[in-house]
Amino acid sequence: LINREETISTPSSVKFTNVVDITNNDIYIEGFPEKSDQVIDILESFTQDLLTYYQTNVALPLRPILEEIYVANRVGSCRAQYLEKISYETPWYNEQSSYTIISLDTIQLSKDCYSVKLTRGYESDACESEGECTCKETRVARTTGDSVKIYDFTESIYTFNLETVTVTATTQGCTSQGASSNLRLETVLKDTASLHVDLGGTSAESLGSILSPSTIDNLEDIRDIVMWDIGNRPCLAIANGRTTPQLTVYELQGGSWVLNTMIDMDAEISRMSTVVFRKTENEENLEVVHLYISKNDTLEVYEWTYNENTATLASGTLIQTVMTPGLSAMQAFQFKPSETSQNMIVIAVAYEIEMNLILSSVIDFYEYSVTDGEYIFVNDDKRHTFFVESPITKMEARKISDYMNLVISTQKKIQLYNFLPNYGLDFVSEYEAGASDLVDWAWFQDAVPRTDSEDKISSIIFLIKESQETRTTETLRIGVDGKISIPDLVYKPNDLGF
Repeated sequence: LINREETISTPSSVKFTNVVDITNNDIYIEGFPEKSDQVIDILESFTQDLLTYYQTNVALPLRPILEEIYVANRVGSCRAQYLEKISYETPWYNEQSSYTIISLDTIQLSKDCYSVKLTRGYESDACESEGECTCKETRVARTTGDSVKIYDFTESIYTFNLETVTVTATTQGCTSQGASSNLRLETVLKDTASLHVDLGGTSAESLGSILSPSTIDNLEDIRDIVMWDIGNRPCLAIANGRTTPQLTVYELQGGSWVLNTMIDMDAEISRMSTVVFRKTENEENLEVVHLYISKNDTLEVYEWTYNENTATLASGTLIQTVMTPGLSAMQAFQFKPSETSQNMIVIAVAYEIEMNLILSSVIDFYEYSVTDGEYIFVNDDKRHTFFVESPITKMEARKISDYMNLVISTQKKIQLYNFLPNYGLDFVSEYEAGASDLVDWAWFQDAVPRTDSEDKISSIIFLIKESQETRTTETLRIGVDGKISIPDLVYKPNDLGF
């Protein structure tokens, strides 16, 4: 049909394979005006009825429901209430007593995905240099639902997953005290602009650029390694040395790790931790990293700042030293008590003190004051919390309810607390190991059978105990009451103009 009149006697057999322009006045369909009016009337009536139904049964009831959810989420209805024993199988742990458990740590990657690192040690004669020879092995496992991937290494492994890079740091498996060792770094630069999927479903090749492995030499007895991002610049801090303790910080520049800071320490570093936050100072936006260094009787706080206005990075400086005689555990955390309040940056420090001829443990809480530029005692009634049992061996803080929750362990028991602003620690529940000693524990989230929990994802504490050189395990579930589990709304009344 090209520019000519045509009578179509069988409309169902006509197909237009290209764009055809026809004016309405040139088309005649038998009975069209009457049928068209009927169709339009039917569509108008249906649309009006559908709109009335939506307003009456969806939009109007949705507003008070949203208000109830808003109020319920803010009146503190979600509370950690108790600890209970459950049966739980872990494919990444076997009860062998031929090695020493050095550490057990977990990282929660998503609601049902976590990574666990189990570091084991044993004595050996495989060291090249003289002296007491200690070997370390590392087991890294990644659990997602029913899928578990386990990797065993004959070296000590540190893995880091930051916003800009992923780094695997490897140290020698067997070292003697005082001997020099090296650190091998395998770095992958992430392509953050195109990475829009969960890391669990990607490979190293799809993350970005893989850098050539690099090595940091002449490190004596690596104690701990931490990493952070500041101003999109990855930094790596290494605590090493017993005879000459040092803190060395490296920064990734142009695909190479270069020295940023080197600080000599007066005592051996036992542990490090970091917190990253933002603040405004002299009308300038700063990204701040606090590095906490635990020693035997002090806790030192070092600060790195990145000025977003001038795009400059200031090297680490010591801003505060907290005296903590007999320091045994430390935990730094930040949380937002309410929607309108500022983030609280808190460090909990556990140390031993003798009172009335009894050696007890004390936990002090310090909060960072932006005005003072240092940590001060929190404004709590229970800023000092005393424990009869001593020492406190480990602390971890996570927000699994309306409050920040702390799990604290001694040699014989593990306790669950709420941390309440302007109050301090509020006891929730505890578990006693009986005749056994607690070796270590890990806190993570995973799915458990419905016979053990009504929640799809539960907070779990996995314990390793030892009695008369025999190791056993126990699993505790943190019971949380009042949790509201409602999926996010896809359509909201305000978005549709109602």
